[in-house]
Amino acid sequence: MALAGTARGVAGQPFRGESENVAVVWVLLWSAVEPATSGSAAGAFAWATWAATGGHNDLADCGGLDRPSTRTELDLLLRGRLQPMACLDHSTMAAMEQQLLTKVDDVVTVSDTLHRRLEGLGRGSTMLTHGVDLSFWTEPVASPVLRRLERLPRPLIVFFGVIYRRLDISFLARLGTEMTGGTILLVGPCADPDPLVYAIPRVTIWPALRYNQLPALARAADVLIMPYADMAETRAMQPLKLKEYLASGRPVVVRDLPANRVWANSLDLAANSTQFVDAVLQRLTTGLPQLQQSSRMSLRDESWSAKAATLERIVDGETSDMRAGAGCELVAPTATMGDCREL
Repeated sequence: MALAGTARGVAGQPFRGESENVAVVWVLLWSAVEPATSGSAAGAFAWATWAATGGHNDLADCGGLDRPSTRTELDLLLRGRLQPMACLDHSTMAAMEQQLLTKVDDVVTVSDTLHRRLEGLGRGSTMLTHGVDLSFWTEPVASPVLRRLERLPRPLIVFFGVIYRRLDISFLARLGTEMTGGTILLVGPCADPDPLVYAIPRVTIWPALRYNQLPALARAADVLIMPYADMAETRAMQPLKLKEYLASGRPVVVRDLPANRVWANSLDLAANSTQFVDAVLQRLTTGLPQLQQSSRMSLRDESWSAKAATLERIVDGETSDMRAGAGCELVAPTATMGDCREL
């Protein structure tokens, strides 16, 4: 929040910071489902980290590169063809984080994992989770996506979001093998996913849809899924789509991750591929259970206007009685991060 308030620049354009010889690429966190412009927020951030020390910092494994040394490689990084988070200079970022924490008045975190991590650094924070527009996700709308869906075999299992290596391929592979019919539809930009995803039975991949088409997609699904892998990054996030999934009124099956447990009464949690497949197949038979439907009534307290009021209280310093909640997706790469081939 402090950085967003002090950085002045156009997306993708560098500006000079206070530190000597440091150029920062400032980008917006564009939606992962509706293309706004070219480039990847995460990729540009990784390039900014590399550029900040003249390309001589201690980069982690960068898709086989010691550092992005050519314009082509930088373009691949910016478009998400390389793994941007792996390319971050973690030691430099840790030092920058410590410096930033000493200069800001308040810190807002988006997950309990991050909240506890900052506590370990000796800095308190206030939790603020994302909201959801209930009317947007619940009101029936005509959409051209419905005609495309008619051509797919039912039942329809749907995931929308970035298709990358944070998805657990074993969950999808087992589901595709055990389903006797139907379609597993993955909708979104590809950011170097595991190549095995293209060979999984019953999987169909569509490029990203515009955001206003997603409610129709969600409501047409028999089951909505989030088969994320259990890893440090996913344990620190709660995808924005979680509450959107819940608002759609469809059964939801997700990986058992910290932020998802907050909504355990509203969905099905799966710790492994067996539990995941069993839950999906069960919901294909039962639909949304009444208990889960009733639990989702609490979404009425998760509106964006309520979140704005909470943020206003944080800015005004009224944070002493505020309690921690779940988090939100940390990075939203653009929908131009590489086209998925349709199967």
